[in-house]
Amino acid sequence: MSDLDKLRARIAVGWKVRIIDHDHSGENRDDVTVTEVTADGLTLTPKLPWSTQGRKFPTMSFRWDSGDRVVDDLRVDSYTTPAPHTGKSRRRIKTFVFEPPRG
Repeated sequence: MSDLDKLRARIAVGWKVRIIDHDHSGENRDDVTVTEVTADGLTLTPKLPWSTQGRKFPTMSFRWDSGDRVVDDLRVDSYTTPAPHTGKSRRRIKTFVFEPPRG
């Protein structure tokens, strides 16, 4: 069983998530809750919604099969690798740190 599969089996509604956005520090969130768990992924709901270009986004979808991810216990780092012709290297774009509910 992969590390992602192990994490996937543990997470449930009510877990907390800290999201670190390495591209846009204003998009970090410390108080995010897992509000839905499906076969495809999670719905993450922050205390304060994300906003861009005058629109508010009250939730984020976290898909299990999305992109280049490295899992270390309860931490998931998401990476992007630009096309080779850009000359840019692989870089971490977001970190998700999951925490089970207390009590």
